[in-house]
Amino acid sequence: MADIALMLDISYRSVRSYIDEATNKLGAANSRQAGTIATRIGLI
Repeated sequence: MADIALMLDISYRSVRSYIDEATNKLGAANSRQAGTIATRIGLI
């Protein structure tokens, strides 16, 4: 996630917060599962 923060020029903490929020909204247990769900429903 540190590389994402660097690319977007935001803090690591912000990236973590955004990922956690997306994970919760998708009803996933973790970020890996959130990625799978997002792909399955066409968000990615």
